[in-house]
Order: sequence, then C-alpha cells, then structure tokens
Amino acid sequence: MEYSRLDDVDERIEIVNRVFRHFHSIKGSAGFVGLHDIARLTHEAETLLEQYRKAPDKLIPPDDIALLCRTVDLLLAIFTAGGESVDQDGNERCIDA
Repeated sequence: MEYSRLDDVDERIEIVNRVFRHFHSIKGSAGFVGLHDIARLTHEAETLLEQYRKAPDKLIPPDDIALLCRTVDLLLAIFTAGGESVDQDGNERCIDA
C-alpha cells in the first residue's frame, strides 16, 4: 500500500499513527537504557510526523517520506553497530564522554 495513493483520509491517519507509535516506542526504550542518540533521532521523527497527525488532510510530501526512510536506515545502522553512534552514512563515529 503506497501512502501517497491512499484516497481514504482515515487510512492515511492510521498509517501516520502507526509509524509515529513505532518511533515513540523506540524513543522510550532508547531513553530508558541510555541510548540518547537514538532517543534524539526518534524524537525528531516524531516531531516531523506530529505535524501530519495534527493536519490529517495534508499529504506527507515525498521529501519528508524520504527523510523518514533515511531515519529508519540510520536506526538500522545504529542497531547493527550495537547501539553505538553512527554518522549519516552509517559509519561509526566516536563520542567524547
């Protein structure tokens, strides 16, 4: 199902809410175990999605969908790196404590 082709506003709202809840769950879990980079990243995704939750008739533009997809890719790279921080290309980076 492609989001941009959905005519039913209720279906679009459900998709946005579902994706939001996934980011929210990851954020909460990450914060709980001290993975603050992940918590910050998912918080930004939530913030982006929140504007579309508040305006359900507004379609998410392709650039924002691409940004959310890149966010998921970055999260996968972080998880693959064992929770270490990675840069935007998925490369591990050092964090000074």
